[in-house]
Amino acid sequence: MKVKVLFIVGEGRSGSTLLEKALASSPGVFGAGELIHVWERGFLDNQLCACGEPFKSCSLWRQVSDELKDASPKQALKALRRVRLRYFWRKPSEDELWLRELHYRLYATLKRLTGARLIIDSSKHPVYARLMASHPLVEPLVLHLVRDPRGVAYSWSKKKRRPEITAHEAYMPRYSPLRSALSWLVVNALSEQLARRLPYLRVRYEDFVKRPKDTLERIGRFVGLEGLGAVAGDGHLELKKTHQVAGNPSRFKEGRVELKPDEAWKESMPPLSKLIVSLLTHPLRKRYYG
Repeated sequence: MKVKVLFIVGEGRSGSTLLEKALASSPGVFGAGELIHVWERGFLDNQLCACGEPFKSCSLWRQVSDELKDASPKQALKALRRVRLRYFWRKPSEDELWLRELHYRLYATLKRLTGARLIIDSSKHPVYARLMASHPLVEPLVLHLVRDPRGVAYSWSKKKRRPEITAHEAYMPRYSPLRSALSWLVVNALSEQLARRLPYLRVRYEDFVKRPKDTLERIGRFVGLEGLGAVAGDGHLELKKTHQVAGNPSRFKEGRVELKPDEAWKESMPPLSKLIVSLLTHPLRKRYYG
């Protein structure tokens, strides 16, 4: 069975979870979340699904688990250790080919159970996307989401709680401006390389927030689905319950969600941090933002 999969790639803290949630609020689209993390955070750690239920109690993921009961989450995690940015150009190993087949089964199961015409995998990892897109029964589409690197770096510097972990209080990782800038460069440069072999569309976070309807309709034309902009109004989104696994806490939002550009970095980011990120990312940032 052929499965059309939209791979969202790009650096973290670029708005992928909210964009996926908006797309998945339309008929025919299923947002699976960051499936690169499903084996650890879902199958093993039983963290919360976006529907609000623990992974193993969610009606959908419970069915998926039954279908894939022969899968080994620990073996999947072992294979995922080989999916690294530095291996972008390397031929896939046997472990990775096994993982690719397992994730195809996951995509096909989600398509069959939900009836979706499009499955979204928002893992954002370009090496992972390249591997999964190479499966002969996957019809891949690549959505490259970019955000101003200074906004990304400022977001990574803030303390953010992870509400999907209920057994104890946990927080998202925090990174230095230098690390954020270098990661932004590498991840986005590798994400661009996917355009050489795969259908590719680049979208800016800032455009999505300012003009959500136009952005969603543009993505709809790219993936071959009409009406994706219907969930967007003037400065807001109408979001439905989804089943995203892993991602930003915005995946738990439902109903009317007001949109406004997150530009706190312009006023609150320390000048030295802003300078470091601006200088390091200048060439690629200039191409994206002029």
